Amino acid sequence: GARKEGMVGKIQQADGGTLFLDEIGELPLALQVKLLHVIEEKEVRPVGSEQSRRIDVRIITATNRNIEHMVREGRFREDLYYRLNVLHIPIPPLRKRKDDVPVFIRHFLNTEVRRLGLEGSYSLDAAAEEQLLEYDWPGNLRELQNVIARALVMAEERVVLLSDLPDQVTRGGGSEKVSRLLYSGATLREQVRQFEIDVINRALEANGNDRMAAARSLEIGLSTLYRKLEEG
Repeated sequence: GARKEGMVGKIQQADGGTLFLDEIGELPLALQVKLLHVIEEKEVRPVGSEQSRRIDVRIITATNRNIEHMVREGRFREDLYYRLNVLHIPIPPLRKRKDDVPVFIRHFLNTEVRRLGLEGSYSLDAAAEEQLLEYDWPGNLRELQNVIARALVMAEERVVLLSDLPDQVTRGGGSEKVSRLLYSGATLREQVRQFEIDVINRALEANGNDRMAAARSLEIGLSTLYRKLEEG
């Protein structure tokens, strides 16, 4: 959570170990100051206490935001950015790591079966697996996890079929519509606009119609997403 108590509590729990902070780009400026203090002074002050406590914790952060851009805009502290950016490991989107998709499919087949309280082991038929491998996954791992969970609920006989997959995976993300535009005499601007709308719609579907999450996954501002939708 973004509350001070939540962050301080998590840091205390991680004393002597590693703390993973996901979506660090969402941290409010006020809490960025407190996190910077923890990193520089290696201490926290528990809620309700007047005494600070020394801690030893390794901090790993992740984000799909452009933090350098946020620093330039004044939305992320530059000093905190350089403190955190000691070892930067860029992780490409899932569409650029197609060889990893089968590994994650097997992982989520196992974890989602347990989470959903299902019995036995589940598998994919060849057509369903092929479709999952061809899809671009604009929502990355969260979308893949959600798709696997939905497919498991829909599946019969413990085998996931192509028909168990959601529409955004099986229909090709609007590529047919773009192909029709290519041969219809549409201008370049019209084709680009339609392509952008298709990509945004896929991102919305992948993120449960959460526009903020869709904008983050596409690395565009929320106002840009709204403008593109209105233009379409």
